Amino acid sequence: MRNDIITKDEQEGGIISNTRQVLRLKTWGGSYEDIDLSELVFIQSQGHYMLYRTVDKVYLSRQYNMKNLLPELPENFVRCNRCYAINKDFIVNIVGNHKFVELEG
Repeated sequence: MRNDIITKDEQEGGIISNTRQVLRLKTWGGSYEDIDLSELVFIQSQGHYMLYRTVDKVYLSRQYNMKNLLPELPENFVRCNRCYAINKDFIVNIVGNHKFVELEG
């Protein structure tokens, strides 16, 4: 599975401007998508499927489960309950005894 989280270099005018981590994901439609982990807001387990919510898109896949994927993700992803893992970079507010988390994106 570690081969599915890869580092991509973004080039700007022939010069590498920055490096980003992406998750290569086989989607519900059978195509492969590279999801930029810095844009991944949360992951939700839905039975045999996982929903990946980015800033501007939603992906559905059966490729992983939460237990196997979470240890492979960067440290800014935390599991908040059995069904959700969130990207701490998108937390706006935590309300009342940490039972409600407001995310941006």
